[in-house]
Amino acid sequence: MSNSMSFGSSSDMRGTTGYESKVNELEGALSLQKDENEALKAALESTLQAKEEDLKIYNEMIDQTKLIFIQGLRELKNKTN
Repeated sequence: MSNSMSFGSSSDMRGTTGYESKVNELEGALSLQKDENEALKAALESTLQAKEEDLKIYNEMIDQTKLIFIQGLRELKNKTN
């Protein structure tokens, strides 16, 4: 009869069922996924901020180039008149 006691699973001996063990495992995996999602969100926000800064610099360069071009055209027009 002592053999019948050895058929129990090790999780039963610890006081948790297979279901509880699986739930704990899934909760751990979910926690890791949440942490990874937060890290990815932070990386995305940082990338978007960098892109916005790049676009701002690009637009400023275009505006400066337009001004220089217009000044050059005015000087050329004044020389020909």
